[in-house]
Amino acid sequence: MTQESLFADAILAPIGEARPGLPHRELTGFMATKGCKYSNELMVVGRAANGWVFGAYPEQFADAAFRRRFARDVRMSVGGDHPMEWVHHQWGAKNCYNTKRSAFWRVIRRVTEGLGIVHDSEGNWPCHLVWSNLYKVSPADGGNPYSSELYNLQFPGCKDLFEAELRAYMPKRLLLLTGWEGWADWFLPDLDEPESSSLYVERVGFLPLSKRYQLRVVVACHPQGRPEEQWSRDVIREISDEPTIAK
Repeated sequence: MTQESLFADAILAPIGEARPGLPHRELTGFMATKGCKYSNELMVVGRAANGWVFGAYPEQFADAAFRRRFARDVRMSVGGDHPMEWVHHQWGAKNCYNTKRSAFWRVIRRVTEGLGIVHDSEGNWPCHLVWSNLYKVSPADGGNPYSSELYNLQFPGCKDLFEAELRAYMPKRLLLLTGWEGWADWFLPDLDEPESSSLYVERVGFLPLSKRYQLRVVVACHPQGRPEEQWSRDVIREISDEPTIAK
């Protein structure tokens, strides 16, 4: 099953079936997006998209044809020749969303530079990343999913899609800026080294992607309101270890 099909059938369909119990509020969808210079170095993951380009109501997802069209449109919104350039182009923007004001994107820039994936003289640094979110459906006007029901309805499909993303993009390092409890722990229950001594890194370990390949995983607290220099140092120190070949 493709990522697009998973999104339509395993995430949108349960929301459509539960439409009578959900608010009549527009929802947006999101799928992972890969930069044009991605070389398997780093995949970053947030909690949910803070708004995206399309909005639809829960009852619309009850229609299979609509779900397929919506999933196709979301896939196209995260694709194209230069899908991550918007982060760079809107850095310091005055007339639209300013990515420089986002702690999420500021610390990711620090981490990519600290790992040597990009240099501070390179403008379009986001094109070296894959970016995704744990939860693929959230309010169209911004913010995380508004209720435990909206989390629970999409969680099984989101977990399957997250695992499909890891297999598809095979990153050497995975950084979740989500926090552990109530977020990453649901998606990474088998992370083999659950402890970290760093202040802002909550979990660190290796996750098998195949019989021989182990992915380096770091789960950090959300950077909002944190001292970003120290947060970034903690993450860089923990995530610098190379992935290993399992024996």
